[in-house]
Amino acid sequence: MSNCQIIRSVVCKNVANSEKKSVANDYFLIFMPLNKNNMEKQVKFAPNVMLLDASFLDRVSTDIAGHFSQVIGRELAQAQLADLLEYMALDAGIPVGENEVQVFFIYNGKASAQFHVLVPASLESEIDGKAFKGKLGEFSLYAYQPLDMATTEDLFLETLELVIDSKEVKHITAVPDEKQYAEKAVALLNKAEKKDAVVLMGMNPPVTEFSHRFETLGFPLLQALGVRPDEL
Repeated sequence: MSNCQIIRSVVCKNVANSEKKSVANDYFLIFMPLNKNNMEKQVKFAPNVMLLDASFLDRVSTDIAGHFSQVIGRELAQAQLADLLEYMALDAGIPVGENEVQVFFIYNGKASAQFHVLVPASLESEIDGKAFKGKLGEFSLYAYQPLDMATTEDLFLETLELVIDSKEVKHITAVPDEKQYAEKAVALLNKAEKKDAVVLMGMNPPVTEFSHRFETLGFPLLQALGVRPDEL
């Protein structure tokens, strides 16, 4: 188990309306605070790590929601973040079971600390330091922003390098900003060795040679937004 204070998942009919429903596994997933008093200053990596550029994820999810609402002729509801992360993890090859999954969101200041079509939306007040449990296991969520003169790119790539170098991490899923620094992320991921899986997620395959797996981000986003296959 990770440092989650309380994690519970209960059948839909037994919970209050204020709790979050996960379409991914027919459970309500309850975001609970991590016990920060017991956390180390530096987070110890879990076997499964997902590293996401929050601004890129927000931009892509907003664009997809706007585009497909016009394509299928109906307004799309906001997507549950827990659903999206589970769909992404499934596509990345994390199996159903009692897995430990850490999700690191990298963002740059207040302007990029809020999702527009994903809920919970606030990285700082609703997501950072929270966790949920689903059919794939326990997801612990963290949000970090660069300090001083550093950029999102700097922090993302430095974190990715730490994840790659960690002996504890066996499964890596990376979602860098495709337009800003994806090639640099690919170069780092190509150096990853002795891992069970290394997965790059995005909207377009890398333009440079990539020695691991690529998975599209569009499919899990459409699932989380509630777009049915028969509507496409």
